[in-house]
Amino acid sequence: MQQFESSNIFLCGFMGAGKSAVCKKLAMKLGWAYVDIDREVERLENKKIFDIFALRGEKYFRAREEEMIDWVTRSEWRVISLGGGALLSEKNREKISDSGILVWLSASPEVLLERLGRSYQRPLLKPEWLDGNGNPSAIFLAFLAEREKEYKKALLSISTDGKTAEQAAEDLFAKLKQAHYVA
Repeated sequence: MQQFESSNIFLCGFMGAGKSAVCKKLAMKLGWAYVDIDREVERLENKKIFDIFALRGEKYFRAREEEMIDWVTRSEWRVISLGGGALLSEKNREKISDSGILVWLSASPEVLLERLGRSYQRPLLKPEWLDGNGNPSAIFLAFLAEREKEYKKALLSISTDGKTAEQAAEDLFAKLKQAHYVA
């Protein structure tokens, strides 16, 4: 097993960036456990996130998300996939900072929207995110820019554009090693 200066690795990024898939691949490479915060909230609620948003609202979901992040930050040697809005909470940001390192998985707006078009229902996915020509709209770009303000504070970042989850995990592992997070 690789030894890191920080005991957890948190993956942040917009929905569709590949956090869940890269999380699993990186955890396997390290021999660590992985935790997908969105899947943990779904398991706890016995509902898909889309349904949690529809039935209970975003505020309720964010409270459950905070509980899961609080729980996971008490563990060590985990790769954790955060929900796209997890960093909106100062409490989450503090817990994450105290428990490990934050890595931003980025992707271009076009790639994000292409991936989201192929995904299961997402609660915040909106038709107005595309303009009349099928390109990212100003509404989408503004929403993305708002989230990216927090993502950009991550210690490391990698782009997942044009990469499989395996390739992105390899790139991330190499960056972690280069930054001396791998002994």
